[in-house]
Amino acid sequence: MFDQARMLGYPREALQLAITGRHGLARGYSPACAARLLALQARAHAALGEIKQAAHAVVESEHAFEHVDAGAEPEWARFIDDAYLSGEYAKTFGDLGRPVESTRFARHSIATARTQRRARSEAFSQTALAHAALARKDLETAVRAAH
Repeated sequence: MFDQARMLGYPREALQLAITGRHGLARGYSPACAARLLALQARAHAALGEIKQAAHAVVESEHAFEHVDAGAEPEWARFIDDAYLSGEYAKTFGDLGRPVESTRFARHSIATARTQRRARSEAFSQTALAHAALARKDLETAVRAAH
């Protein structure tokens, strides 16, 4: 629901969905899910142009992810890993018009996803990398990343 709200141009509603999801975790805490919801919250803040709140949510997400024990996470949450989260952070900073940070997270996500043979995560992060290169007016890198 978060993605639908954000993509349809309702970032406030997307933000509320991410926050509500975090409140729902109180019953069955999952550090991976907390990290994901905080990353989504960062994306919503970025869409709203709320730079400090977005950056703060990224830091909180990183801290939540430090507590992940992959074996203890629910099976359905195991896709929430370093590659996935770094990709979300790359998109967040891209939305904020901060290509340096976006590039750093996108490259990390791509390298991790490639090692894990996760083509979908790698493709999304390649897109973030291309967008960051465009923001820096580096057309060669943008084309290479998009290709």
